Order: sequence, then structure tokens, then C-alpha cells
Amino acid sequence: MSSPSPAPEKVYVEIPKAKPGQEYRAPKNYDQPLLQALSRIVVALICLSLVAVPAGILGAIMLRPSGQSLWWLFIPLAVLVEAFAIFVAIGTYREAVGSAGNDWRAR
Repeated sequence: MSSPSPAPEKVYVEIPKAKPGQEYRAPKNYDQPLLQALSRIVVALICLSLVAVPAGILGAIMLRPSGQSLWWLFIPLAVLVEAFAIFVAIGTYREAVGSAGNDWRAR
């Protein structure tokens, strides 16, 4: 049988004192309602442009004299593109303003 190993020695390390200017300070996260409102407006405008730009491009193509014979193609295309743009815009807005998550119905 082997002899039991000796207990490890306890070592104490002295923690140095903080020098001037190194103290812990809590972050100063002040509410900035004007900046928050402006950022929400900018995000909303960007999300609206996600829907408006494809609609304008498809509308311009559909209203051309040569494009009126292809309405059977452009109408389903417009529906699919606009539906996708609306879903992307809603998701982007919710993510940007912080309302995305599992409990979005509770808000």
C-alpha cells in the first residue's frame, strides 16, 4: 500500500490595492428619449423602404406599354416579392427596436 499524500499547502496571494482612477464605476446608461425616438423613426423609414422600393420598381415595369401584356407574370411576382418584403420589414423593425422574442404577444 502507498502512503497517503500530504495535504497541499494553502497559499495566500495579496490583492493589490487599486490606484487612483482604477476604481470600479458603474456604467452610466442614461435614458436618451430623443435619440431613442429618432432611431425608431429611422428604423421605421428603412423598413418602409424595404416595401416601397420593390413596389415602385414592379409598378414602373407593369405600367410600361410593353409590360402590360405580361401582367399574368408580374402580378404573382409582385405579390410574392411584396409579401416577402413585408415579413422582412416587420422582423427587422421588431429586432431593431427590441421587441423581438418568444413573448411578443404579451407586449
